[in-house]
Order: sequence, then structure tokens, then C-alpha cells
Amino acid sequence: MPAAIFSPEATATRATPTIAEACQAALSLSADELLRIAIARGCDHYAPFIPDATSGPDAEHDDLPHEVLGAALLQGERNEETFGNIRCAAMILSNPGNSPQKIAEAASFFGVTPRVIHIARLALSIKDRPDYWTKIINSCPQTIITDEEAAFLPGISRFTTQTWTRPPARKFIQTWLRTNIKNLTL
Repeated sequence: MPAAIFSPEATATRATPTIAEACQAALSLSADELLRIAIARGCDHYAPFIPDATSGPDAEHDDLPHEVLGAALLQGERNEETFGNIRCAAMILSNPGNSPQKIAEAASFFGVTPRVIHIARLALSIKDRPDYWTKIINSCPQTIITDEEAAFLPGISRFTTQTWTRPPARKFIQTWLRTNIKNLTL
């Protein structure tokens, strides 16, 4: 039987570990395991890249806070796997119900604050939930993103769907990618 997956709102009412404890526990998970958990929580866009992704994570990871999962996915060297995981992390971090303060705390724990700020700034550039992303930036310590890191990080097109409306009033529309919420138990 697949594990029950809970939304950020549902896990907030359960007895969960502190963010630091959850981050410590997440260190034992591989990038592949983290990605499988994210896919089980609605990041369907990435399922084709993981063999047997539908098998889902073990029930023992149900209480892994969304904020910690998103920040943990941001870890890694500058390579193709991490690039994809950063894209998935952006979907997790953008979910309704996430706490900007918990995201900042988890990002600090994993040393990925520059990556969180990069994602938040891109979301702000297309006016995706500006209050939410501004709170995330304000919750994070002031951080400089190095030129090398900035050159590696995904651009806006990797976090959004992009379409044009039909003529006569052609308009470019960017929509931030989010998890498939219907897969989350409320």
C-alpha cells in the first residue's frame, strides 16, 4: 500500500520534528530518494526521469516537511542532476501552506540560501505570489550569489510554462510550475 502523502497544511497539525531535526534526518536521504518523495507529492513533471517513480517513498518520510524537502533538493554540485533537482525544488517550495521562515531555516541548514533567493527573485520577476516570495527573501540572511553559481542556476524558463495567447491581442504568459495538488492529501 503506498504511503499517505500529506500537504503542508495537513502536516502542520501533526506532531512533526523541528526543522533542524527534519533537516538532520533528510541528510540520510539520497538525491534520488528526495526526488521520489517530491514526485509522490505531486511533482509529476519529473516522474519520467526516474525509473519506477510511481512506487513512491516509504511511509517513514511522510513527516518530512515540504520546506525541508525543497531545501534538501537544492543541495548538490553544479551538475545536470542538481540542475534538475533545483527545478523540482522550486515546485515544492512554491506550494501553498509553506512557511517562509521554515524555508529560510532549512536553506541555512543545507547551505543553499543563494539558491532559494535565486528562485524567489525569479518568481518575483513574473509577479508570482509576490507577498510570499518577498517574505522568503526577507527571512533569509543577506547572501551574495557568486557569478559562477548564477551562471549555473536555472533561468525563468525552467520554472515556468510559457505560452502565447491567440491573435489579435497576442500576449506572452508565464505560469510558475507547481506540484499537482490533487495528489496531496488535505
